[in-house]
Amino acid sequence: MAETSELSVLTLPPIPLASGQLVFARGKDRPQRLSRVELVLTTELGEEVRMPLVEQHGAWWAPTSRLARA
Repeated sequence: MAETSELSVLTLPPIPLASGQLVFARGKDRPQRLSRVELVLTTELGEEVRMPLVEQHGAWWAPTSRLARA
């Protein structure tokens, strides 16, 4: 495993990561309205870090705070 000081902390760009309000869910014939979009990260130890995206202006953006530390 590399030393933390050699690695950079994940930073998401200040641009929308996704857009839209509907998604076709598995097994459904009509699109479903989105209520939440998350970026799910997996560490090398197999732990999941969930980062909820923020809906603004018809798009889903990275949070402005460090919610991934939770």
